[in-house]
Amino acid sequence: MNRPLRHCGYFPSWNLRLFKRGMAKYEDRLVHEHMLVPEPVGYIHEAMFHNDRRGLEHYIAKHNRYSTLEAQSLWAEIVASRTGTLAKESLPADARRRRWLKQHVLPRIPAPWVWRFLYMYIFKLGILDGRTGIEFCQFIAMYDFMVSLKLREIRRAAKDAAMPVSQVRPVQGLAVAEGEHRADSAASPNDH
Repeated sequence: MNRPLRHCGYFPSWNLRLFKRGMAKYEDRLVHEHMLVPEPVGYIHEAMFHNDRRGLEHYIAKHNRYSTLEAQSLWAEIVASRTGTLAKESLPADARRRRWLKQHVLPRIPAPWVWRFLYMYIFKLGILDGRTGIEFCQFIAMYDFMVSLKLREIRRAAKDAAMPVSQVRPVQGLAVAEGEHRADSAASPNDH
């Protein structure tokens, strides 16, 4: 919304950006991948601004896609942790903690999106970011709600179809990757 967020638990947000070529790799995950590096990292304390100017419609569509991929990744990780095949990667501590909460807490608590909103807005002081803070906290809570619904759908489909627990259904509907187009997207808006 063209306003900075200084709270909500998203500032500062440390992301690996600069590394010696060949010394880092992306973890094998569908979404929210982290860079894996074998050695300690340093920090640049100057803020790097991310201002995506493609608008709110793009942002919402992208997060619809991300919530599908997140639910699929969580399902695969839940299954892998049950079968003892979950890879132990060298993730940063905060990423490991978030991942653990998503795998072990999110699927078990009622209304996890409400807890996410309260955590970001109250405990991480999103309230201090004003209107942008409350809108962002609501959006992230909505994202968690979508992940929760999609994870439940995957569980139900696996149970109903006696699908092998490691199989993940392909993405359907509008949740296409960025840059991809649906076959029927060429239709004119007036055709409906």
